[in-house]
Amino acid sequence: MAIRTWLRAIATSRLGKWLTPIFGWAFIHLDEYLFDDYLYGNLTVWCNNTLVRIVSPMIGEGDPFWWGRTAGAIAAFLLIAPSAALMCWLWLRWYDYWGIDWLGFETMKEFDPNRKHGWWTKFRLWVMSWGEVPSLIVLSIWKDAFVTTVVLRKRENLYGGLTKRDWGIFRASVLISVGYWSLRWSALTLFIQYLFPYLPPWLQQGMLWVWHLNLSILEWMTGFFVNIGQTLAEWFMLFVNLVLGA
Repeated sequence: MAIRTWLRAIATSRLGKWLTPIFGWAFIHLDEYLFDDYLYGNLTVWCNNTLVRIVSPMIGEGDPFWWGRTAGAIAAFLLIAPSAALMCWLWLRWYDYWGIDWLGFETMKEFDPNRKHGWWTKFRLWVMSWGEVPSLIVLSIWKDAFVTTVVLRKRENLYGGLTKRDWGIFRASVLISVGYWSLRWSALTLFIQYLFPYLPPWLQQGMLWVWHLNLSILEWMTGFFVNIGQTLAEWFMLFVNLVLGA
């Protein structure tokens, strides 16, 4: 409790009001790169390539390639949506718990037209002035359900959890954002695979080197998290045995 009060005091200081959004948006961009671009991107590519190999022999005649791509995009959506919803919900809980406007959105809701504001605040307010549904779509494609819900949440419910209206916005934003990611990465995968044979050999070799490096990173990350999971499972079983033994 004391730490929360101390951090709020720092964030609301004159220097904190300037620095907090910088660190907040740096964190958002890091999270976006790690999950939206890297992990979700690789998962979509894997789903596309796997489903194309599975669906093609089953269909035979016709155009199995497109059926496989469609199945891959749907599979990626179904795999990504629960994890994205969980991550965004955890960020919302964390945001409300600390009660710090580390993205600058709550300050924006107190917009005073008589004060001087930067172009970024004016741009965000302009997007929000389109109406709730257009803002929901634009914000969901631009960021994720966390940012969308925080922006569209009513000022009177500041740091107060999610109302029924907020839950509707959150669920809709998850579907829109994950659907966009799945389609975007599926289209990008298709475009690169189509373009690859026409590229010069040196560029093909460079792209293959990057792809193999990417696979090595994914293999290391998988092993790292599997080891953590095994260690936590062992600790849990040890704890259970100690409790039952006592």
